[in-house]
Amino acid sequence: MIRKMKWPAALTAGLLAVTLGLRALETTPSLETAAKSISVENKTATATGLDPTSTDGRIAYLTARLMQREHYSHHKLDDDYSAKFFDRYLESLDPQHLHFTQTDVAEFEKYRKDLDDLTVTPDGRGDVKPAFEIYKRFFQRLEERVAFADERLKKGKFDFNSDEKILINRKDEPYPKDLAVAKELWDQRLRFEYLQEKLAKVGAKKKPAATETAVTNAAVKPPKFATEAEEIVDTLSRRYARNLHFFKEWDHEDVLQIYLTALTHVYDPHSDYMNKMQADNFAIGMNLALIGIGAELFFDDGYCTIRKLMPGGPADKSKKIKEKDRIVAVAQSNAPPVDCVDMSLNKVVADDSRCARNGSAPNHPTGGQEPRRSLRARFDARGNQAGGPGSEGEGDRNAQ
Repeated sequence: MIRKMKWPAALTAGLLAVTLGLRALETTPSLETAAKSISVENKTATATGLDPTSTDGRIAYLTARLMQREHYSHHKLDDDYSAKFFDRYLESLDPQHLHFTQTDVAEFEKYRKDLDDLTVTPDGRGDVKPAFEIYKRFFQRLEERVAFADERLKKGKFDFNSDEKILINRKDEPYPKDLAVAKELWDQRLRFEYLQEKLAKVGAKKKPAATETAVTNAAVKPPKFATEAEEIVDTLSRRYARNLHFFKEWDHEDVLQIYLTALTHVYDPHSDYMNKMQADNFAIGMNLALIGIGAELFFDDGYCTIRKLMPGGPADKSKKIKEKDRIVAVAQSNAPPVDCVDMSLNKVVADDSRCARNGSAPNHPTGGQEPRRSLRARFDARGNQAGGPGSEGEGDRNAQ
């Protein structure tokens, strides 16, 4: 689904996207044929790790054609837009220029002015292999960065006795020349993160005694670490591991969404491509058609955690769920529980087959109501011992 955002009428935008898509399919035989092919292939296509499917190529083709024909600019996806498409995709994956090296970018330069021809093809089967090739290199660099950070943290020697400077926002800086230069940047960023944690602990010690007492009473277990340095190292190690795990969970649909959103943003920043999961969530939000358990969730140290309960909601009335409880498994009806620890929060909330949309029953697009499904959730009593910060890329989700 392509969401066309026509500022400032955001509410109209969702409807406009559907209208434009339908009109294009009705008036363009080639697009109609492509759409039908996608519908048929979706019934049999299966995910093959991080390799594109034939369906992905058709979706890319259809998206590009819709943008060319239905966007107000009516701009053709040419070499100029291809170059912008290429740059935006790299920026989407590595906005701070910390992972890709100049050598990597030079290797992918062959795609800069070819993405248009690879996406819009005579047979309607776009080639999205560049998206996956570039993503795999990004993930490789991310793995290398996490391994570097782990090794550096094991040494545990961080001193700040000299004058140093670090550029926090590297968005406009060049990519590191090679892996050696990249590691220097990774080390600087790690030292900065260590110092931030250290300063946060100094600030926490200055809080009023009443606040400190409240925090102490909330903890059930005694302090786990002998020194403050050990605690900081553990916090950073877990943070890097969570970030790696977040990207490791990506499938071909996630990669395609980032790739095609980079394409739509070439036309304007308010047009987005949504995969099925995101499109379903968008439709639910626009239709206000979600019947939920009445809880706001957030990702905390690998756990889907209850941030707060909505007054008068099912969870609040049950008296069986409380704030900071951790959901460790969910199940539908009489099905066996599915472990949700370390699962992406988006998938915990939105994966209907595994987590029953957090016990929610969305309305069908046709207007019919799905039968209400029961949800069994197993909670971890350790939830009141809140852990470290959430992983990068994870945000709050409202299951109301």
